[in-house]
Amino acid sequence: MREDSKVRYQRIKNNPKFRKRRQLESQRYRIKHKTQIVMQRETRYSKEKDNIRKNNAELKADVLTHYSNHPNGICACCFITGIIFLTIDHIDGNGNEHRRTLGLKGGTAFYRYLKSNNYPNNPPLQVLCYNCNNAKRINDGYCPHLDETNRFAQWT
Repeated sequence: MREDSKVRYQRIKNNPKFRKRRQLESQRYRIKHKTQIVMQRETRYSKEKDNIRKNNAELKADVLTHYSNHPNGICACCFITGIIFLTIDHIDGNGNEHRRTLGLKGGTAFYRYLKSNNYPNNPPLQVLCYNCNNAKRINDGYCPHLDETNRFAQWT
């Protein structure tokens, strides 16, 4: 009997009339129970929010420790430690272009991509603190920590 009902369901499921009816029923339910659905989503997210943040922090720590070869992560420029201050930097300066080709915005999604693809190093990546990363971005690819001529001297 169970086998027959599975076969019947598969046959009905592929019927366009059945699919359209199910869509309409689902749509009506969502309209009728909109507040309940929103409350359920908010409740579920608030319960899972701490786990999500913890998992994202662990993912970032894994990626940064791998690319910095340091147990706590370390900036390749100024040697500051602490995962909270650090980020991934594309050495060639093509990070935005690289993430676009992957269809990623950055942050956790990019860290997840790196870890799931066994930490690729093409294009070459390094760990920098946010200060060095931004300084490198606005200073034509050079961080003031590494630039002996100090390209910002004209403003001091």
